[in-house]
Amino acid sequence: MQVANLLMVDLTAAFGAGNEPTQMDRPLPWRRAVPVFLFGVAGTWLQNVIRLVLILCSGYFFGENTLLAVHFWIAYILFPLWYLLFALVYSRLVQKPPVPRQA
Repeated sequence: MQVANLLMVDLTAAFGAGNEPTQMDRPLPWRRAVPVFLFGVAGTWLQNVIRLVLILCSGYFFGENTLLAVHFWIAYILFPLWYLLFALVYSRLVQKPPVPRQA
């Protein structure tokens, strides 16, 4: 039980507690949100293409059992890597101040 409490304290310190907004809570302006959205869609599409290629190649070269194992495990590898990359890009964009519009 103490380990769970320590983990919760760490998570609240990292991501904010209660009503305190964090950087991730601030919305991006439209000029930044659209490219981030398109980056997310393209990255998710590419991640799934890579996943399918790895699954099919493993089945073709190593057989059905390997195909099933790769199909089961590959999402646990690719998805967190993509999510980490996307979160890194998003957090860096949120930290930058918005570009003022010229009159």
